[in-house]
Amino acid sequence: IDTDKVYMDIYVSPDGDDNADGSQAAPYKTILRAKKKALEVSDDMTGNIVIHIADGTYRLNETLNFTSEDSGKNGYKIIYKGDNLMTKPLISGGEKVENWEKADEYVWKAKVENVEDTRQFYVNGYAAQRARSKYVYSPIEYYHKEGSKFENDGLILSANNFPEIKNNIQGVELVWKYVWA
Repeated sequence: IDTDKVYMDIYVSPDGDDNADGSQAAPYKTILRAKKKALEVSDDMTGNIVIHIADGTYRLNETLNFTSEDSGKNGYKIIYKGDNLMTKPLISGGEKVENWEKADEYVWKAKVENVEDTRQFYVNGYAAQRARSKYVYSPIEYYHKEGSKFENDGLILSANNFPEIKNNIQGVELVWKYVWA
């Protein structure tokens, strides 16, 4: 088997159209459409299928899942790659946050529709620091679960340290710098 042989090239561009044919002259718009095309023709592969992803941002409205079916057949591969060495395609399920308002000296806020919770935030392509307290809190007590193999299974903090969240404890997530539980 010639593992460098190309059976088909499929092209994707943010300016493409998912109703196009996926050629270089008429690329698909989404990676999902290119993935579906590769699966449609993969049973007859006699070389690799190469999906060329042009520079730009590809926004996802749903999770893009890959299975073993997406890796190729007949001893050949389905290869996803940037269009050239100088491009950096970005696949994002994120929402752009705009219209920032200053809430106080240290806090800025913005409303984002259709987002209930977030764990990651990026500014100009770099991971931003999550909100945090400027204080370091000490536990008032540790606790141990019966039958646990650990000496301490958790800690208890005073609610007085968090006066603004006492009445909304269901929405609290605590990230502790020194231990994880």
